[in-house]
Amino acid sequence: MREVISEFRGLSATAKGRAICEATSALRASLAEFYGDGNGNRIAGLLAEMRKASRPVAPRDLGPIGKDHLAAKFESLGVAPETFDYRRTEFEHEGLPYLAEAAFGYCPEGADTRRVITGINWSVAIGADPFRQLGPAGESLDSILTKERAGRREPIVTVLHLACPRIEYLDRGKSSIVVPGSRAW
Repeated sequence: MREVISEFRGLSATAKGRAICEATSALRASLAEFYGDGNGNRIAGLLAEMRKASRPVAPRDLGPIGKDHLAAKFESLGVAPETFDYRRTEFEHEGLPYLAEAAFGYCPEGADTRRVITGINWSVAIGADPFRQLGPAGESLDSILTKERAGRREPIVTVLHLACPRIEYLDRGKSSIVVPGSRAW
């Protein structure tokens, strides 16, 4: 079990692994022996001890895409560099870290169509916009952009990305997500 524990961030020290194993009666247990009996209390105890011995994941540890990277991509799409704007917010909600990034730019030579790129955990959303309920009023990203005069016929590019260890989906098709903490948006 010590080898398994040492694979987790912040728990690679031998002393920490030994202390966790001692506290959970897993010092000389193999992985199969520890998990094989199906005792959920032992597993919950192991998790609790591991949490006590490590520090929580900070939102910045999730790994942002970053302003420089997005600026380069926007420029390759024809966005005027002086119109590029990038914002990042980090917050925690119910013990989970969240990292949200948004970028915006105007394409002076572009077609009269808005391009919205959304992503969850570094994966581009395909099809529907997963940000259908944002802010205190539960507005969609599309309606927020339209209200800000960035309608469907405007030559702009917008990116919105959210990173979190555990995403809550509103439907079984994983096409729309729950975005907690409207204060961050």
